[in-house]
Amino acid sequence: MSLDKWIKDPHKKKKEPVKKKPRRVAEKKTEIDREAELYEEVKTSPLGKLQKFKLKCPNRKCKYEKIKAKLKLTERDKVCPKCSTQMKIEKL
Repeated sequence: MSLDKWIKDPHKKKKEPVKKKPRRVAEKKTEIDREAELYEEVKTSPLGKLQKFKLKCPNRKCKYEKIKAKLKLTERDKVCPKCSTQMKIEKL
């Protein structure tokens, strides 16, 4: 057995840590940001009112129901989260 792996060589160069560049933040607005802006518009405008929608899955086995209060429904809202089918929409 040798002890070479524990003995440090004084002539060996040390590795310098690589400097990481900061990541660029994407300027694309997410869906949550867009919805937040819509709610801000509602608060500032006197005519803006939220509407209630009853969403029901037509699949008999799924039986998913949800009531949402929004200005407009997004495409994501119209799809059932359990079975990925198109939901029936009813205004309340």
